[in-house]
Amino acid sequence: MNKIPITSQHIEALASYNLQHLGGDSIQAVHFKPGELLSEEGQALNWFFLVVEGRAKIYRTGTNGEQHILGYYASEGIIGEIELVQMQANAHSTAIAISEVNCIGIRYALCAKELHRNVIFLQKVASSLADKVKDNADNLVALSLNSGEQRLCAYILSSAHNNLFRDVLTDVAASIGISYRHVFRILNKLCTQEVLEKQTNGYHILNHDLLSDLAQPK
Repeated sequence: MNKIPITSQHIEALASYNLQHLGGDSIQAVHFKPGELLSEEGQALNWFFLVVEGRAKIYRTGTNGEQHILGYYASEGIIGEIELVQMQANAHSTAIAISEVNCIGIRYALCAKELHRNVIFLQKVASSLADKVKDNADNLVALSLNSGEQRLCAYILSSAHNNLFRDVLTDVAASIGISYRHVFRILNKLCTQEVLEKQTNGYHILNHDLLSDLAQPK
């Protein structure tokens, strides 16, 4: 994590949450490289992040050590609202940068005070939580009704960066509810169909339109 100068983008992000009055050492603009952690499950949460640009993956680790993907954030996402509402000092999940991520960080303790006196900020946090509930419901429906191939194709579309899919396949299998072997068979099939191409650093998407079509419920 590197501290960077605050720009108009960061000011606009703060204003959209009615937090433009904050300043000094209570806020800072930060940049994360791919692979860097924005938060870590079980560790102290010192900053509340508004994602200005970039993509981050959110996951929890099961008792067997596998990562269960909870979602992905692009620009305008919030990291830390569940802990904020529940007044938890430690992170509920891990957030890791997939691409270059640009955030505005606000000291966690200050956000807790704003939650009680700033109606617009409270509404934004509530809206973010509602989106997560909806996403969870959509995921449950997909697990129940969609085929393994549909779920994997949808997962690849959501997690790929610059048309490259490089997630750990055992974690992918756990997240979409199919076996590792089945994931591998589907990937081989997609490569044979020239939807994907296997490379040393992952799978490159060759045919985005067909991959999107395969992800849709029939």
